[in-house]
Amino acid sequence: MKILVTGSSGLIGSEAVRYFGKQGHEIIGVDSNLRKFFFGEGGDTTWNLNLLKDLKINFTHYDVDIRQREAVLNLYKNVKPDATIHCAAQPSHDLAAKMPFEDFDTNAVGTMNLLEASRRFSFDSPFVFMSTNKVYGDAPNELNLTETPTRWDYADKEYYHGIAEDFRIDRTKHSLFGASKVAADIMTQEYGKYFNMPTVSFRGGCLTGPSHSGVELHGFLNYLIRCAITGKHYTIFGYKGKQVRDQIHSEDVVKAFECFIKNPKPGEVYNLGGGRDNAASVLECINLIAELSGKKLNYTLSDDNRIGDHICYISDLKKMRTDYPEWNIRYSLKEITQQIINQISSSNNYNMTQEEIKRLEHELEHGKKIMDRAEDVWGWGTEAGQIRARRRANYFIDLGNFSNNDKVLEIGCGTGLFTGMVYEGSKANIVATDLVPELIEIAKLKHPSIQFKIEDAMNLSFEDNSFDGVFGSSILHHLDFEKSLKELNRVLKPGGRFIFAEPNMLNPQILIQKNIPWIKEKLGDSPDETAIVRWSFKSLMEKCGFTNVTITPYDFLHPYTPISLIPFVSILGNIIESIPVLNEIAGSVIIYGEKK
Repeated sequence: MKILVTGSSGLIGSEAVRYFGKQGHEIIGVDSNLRKFFFGEGGDTTWNLNLLKDLKINFTHYDVDIRQREAVLNLYKNVKPDATIHCAAQPSHDLAAKMPFEDFDTNAVGTMNLLEASRRFSFDSPFVFMSTNKVYGDAPNELNLTETPTRWDYADKEYYHGIAEDFRIDRTKHSLFGASKVAADIMTQEYGKYFNMPTVSFRGGCLTGPSHSGVELHGFLNYLIRCAITGKHYTIFGYKGKQVRDQIHSEDVVKAFECFIKNPKPGEVYNLGGGRDNAASVLECINLIAELSGKKLNYTLSDDNRIGDHICYISDLKKMRTDYPEWNIRYSLKEITQQIINQISSSNNYNMTQEEIKRLEHELEHGKKIMDRAEDVWGWGTEAGQIRARRRANYFIDLGNFSNNDKVLEIGCGTGLFTGMVYEGSKANIVATDLVPELIEIAKLKHPSIQFKIEDAMNLSFEDNSFDGVFGSSILHHLDFEKSLKELNRVLKPGGRFIFAEPNMLNPQILIQKNIPWIKEKLGDSPDETAIVRWSFKSLMEKCGFTNVTITPYDFLHPYTPISLIPFVSILGNIIESIPVLNEIAGSVIIYGEKK
């Protein structure tokens, strides 16, 4: 399928490019970086476009301004897409009042250009329009509300689940932005109803995620987190900071697009937000950010609210869930917030290098890709793999002398299999972390008594000198060595123990696997992972503040050793581990050090 995506470098557009591109579809990306024109350097999405170009997908970018009618018509005439996902927009209330012509030309006229181009050259192809809840104007503010210490909420039970699609859109103040989106929303419906084209308007709540270029006038949660992490002052406009928004992850939005494209209807409308479960006030989001990041936001309250702003808005998702029962919200507000914290923290006040951004994206993608078979990919799903993992866990416990008096950090807990082994043998107070939310959820189900947390190992949210020990199994080789070592040293107490097991680059299989790209991909490795050369790694550890460093060759029992041969190979492996020179080809190395 050939899918045309407008606003392809923005939050939702880029998510659509990644999602459908990885499925093998041909993606036509349309983005002229108008966001930089509207918001300045902070809104520049070039960094996201560069990431998309680096992906191994069939993606072509067109620098086409959707306000230019002939350019849009010519593009559709030439590419004839099988589906259109229209995400390009001017998204700010305040900016629309300052630039009314540019706002209307982008939101209303740009949408009209795309609809007519689609009618002429791709009539039967689904047309997905990313509309907004601002089409309801400030009419939701007329509902009876109740005030709690931290939020406004609907007083009437009828609206407990939020605003439905039959809520009125006229006789209300929208802001000029809301009005231009109403025009586009109605026109999208009309092309569906009048011409019987497969069109839909998704009226979005607060759309967010780690790919958002949040700025003060748009991108509420992302910008709020940026201010907290970087120490920048934030102004809350009106309603005592108790105004409520429902947050939805960009990936959940794109999955809704996919449902419609597979089973389209003419002129449909769906509210699409985070719903009741993902709704929170500004004050509640500030508290959540502090809880997850340890950063307190410097903010002031202004009595002036933005024109047309909602006091409380929650999307009623009943219609979407009824028409497309395969769709649901997958990312909780807490997970969304943690992902954005990780992304912004990893950027060192969001001056992240392209290499660092790619590494972060690769690891998140890799975790999602393998989550249903992770333990098999890691070699833990076999009898030999289980024996190998338990032997390693026991070695860690003895080497680190972990006990129930120790607070210990695990990096890269994955599904929690190794976490459980270390906990069972030590009863230590383990804080287990991983970058991938899906793996964390699996681990939580396995071990409800252990604390699991989404964290980026190169930018941890913990205070200095927090842990008696830190450990991990086959995780450092996914990271930037120097950056992660310095960060792990920072969170360790003086004398704290550092214990990791990592693949040994001198092992012949590892040497081939980590250095030949197509083999690496075939065996389920992520693009950036490597292996350890123990002499250079020891020097690096000492440079990063560790002492008493030892790196020991370990593991000759291969995960796929036949069951009948396990006793023999185990005994032989133990012998070889004790023989100098010969032991250098072991499958792993055990790394130990202490913080100075």
